[in-house]
Amino acid sequence: MPPLAEEDMSVQQRDALAEFKRVRGYDARGPFIVLSRQPELLRRVRPIGDYLRLESPLPAAIRELVILVTAHRWSQEYEWRAHVAIAIQSGITCVTIDSLAAGCRPPGLDRAQGVAFDFGGELLDTGQVSDRVYEAARAEFGEAGIVELTVLIGYYTLLAMTLNVARTPASENVQSACPSAITGAKLGPACLDDRPFPGRDVLDDPTANDRDHRSSDSS
Repeated sequence: MPPLAEEDMSVQQRDALAEFKRVRGYDARGPFIVLSRQPELLRRVRPIGDYLRLESPLPAAIRELVILVTAHRWSQEYEWRAHVAIAIQSGITCVTIDSLAAGCRPPGLDRAQGVAFDFGGELLDTGQVSDRVYEAARAEFGEAGIVELTVLIGYYTLLAMTLNVARTPASENVQSACPSAITGAKLGPACLDDRPFPGRDVLDDPTANDRDHRSSDSS
């Protein structure tokens, strides 16, 4: 789904794209070009991203780590390339990025990064998180942080699915201090003896769906 010619746009599409440029400061690109086919969705989806990128209390390094984990999971090269440079600026190392590109757990993650990696990887891998991973995330980020992480993963999954369906090509104009990371979403072989996203105990436990709601921070 390439960009629409202006003469082929409806008034609603032109207005939604103009609003996007006014808020973001640049023309719509990538997934937002696709979403412009349904301008009301573009209007509704963009503010979620604005919040997650600019207002979320999650540290930038945690956010970008989880975004790269999500892009890798869905083999989404546009999303991967768009966030490699941002990840480096936020403090994510080339070693970490190269490990993610290979489908491996990066060495040397700090505690918060390790918790976020496990949470994101397990949620994307199984559609759920085990009690162990949930409790580690709650101890590190609180319940509000768990919600932030979950919505962050959901939002970038939404964009990845949109890009994958539209077969949007990755940008060639990406500069990175980690050249090998630019094509990371092409995916190297996963680490065979170090499963990148361990923790399938929720799915393997037949009683998992019968458990009570997880207790609240306030309980």
